[in-house]
Amino acid sequence: MILLHWYALFVETGQEETVQRSLKQQFDPTILMSLVPKRKVPEKKMGHTQHVLRKMFPGYVLIQTSMNADRYHSLRRIPHVLRMLTNGRKNEHNPESFQLSSIHDVEIAHLLKLLDATEILEYSTLQILSNSNIHVVAGPLQGMENLIKKVDRHKNRATLQLPFLGEPRSIEVGIHIMYPPQTSE
Repeated sequence: MILLHWYALFVETGQEETVQRSLKQQFDPTILMSLVPKRKVPEKKMGHTQHVLRKMFPGYVLIQTSMNADRYHSLRRIPHVLRMLTNGRKNEHNPESFQLSSIHDVEIAHLLKLLDATEILEYSTLQILSNSNIHVVAGPLQGMENLIKKVDRHKNRATLQLPFLGEPRSIEVGIHIMYPPQTSE
């Protein structure tokens, strides 16, 4: 059984989809799978709300593969790939090279759970309870309330704190807000 790990390619910002297309052309999906996670967010322009897609991690393309020297060098030759993330330590068997850092299983599991089949984090419906607690009624954040750090009711956005490459990353995502029914006294 071949072990597949997730890695991060650092690419020129704005070229993530171009790199992903190149990866799909050069590699069979059973050998290498790529991912450019996106999030849907509401943006107001001239009084109208538009629902736009933004990259979750600009400048990164995530890949799942079984890394070897040939694959590494093939990846480095793809246009717009700047480098692969390393842990900064030299490889003891080859002092000229670095050890590649794979993305921790817990980090990628959180991310994959949030994304749909088209690599997009869609809106979740949140209910703001009377004691300012948040309950996710529907959507990808359901059961993951602990990731929500802030809710902006005016912009219909929530700030998530996701672990990514060993650091907490703040990401704004679009939400629908459902208020509890008002009780009359």
